[in-house]
Amino acid sequence: MHDEDGSAVNGLAQDFTTSGRPLAKSTDVSHGFDRDSSVAMLTDTYRSILTAIGEDPNREGLLKTPERAAKAMIYFTKGYSENVAGNER
Repeated sequence: MHDEDGSAVNGLAQDFTTSGRPLAKSTDVSHGFDRDSSVAMLTDTYRSILTAIGEDPNREGLLKTPERAAKAMIYFTKGYSENVAGNER
């Protein structure tokens, strides 16, 4: 979000690639999926989101939240990389 002059509002506009890794890869979801690197990338992203909304991801109650959310997202979207061909009855 930006003001009329283009400045960031509440510090929300920021580069979420603080880990040096891009936010998304353009790879075929059925090939080359690396769960560990995806969890790491999503963990960094969720940590950045917490910071962007004013939370401290290093406080005791949130320490495991970014990784837990990353693993949940991988689980919720696992169907995108599954192929049902040959599994139908």
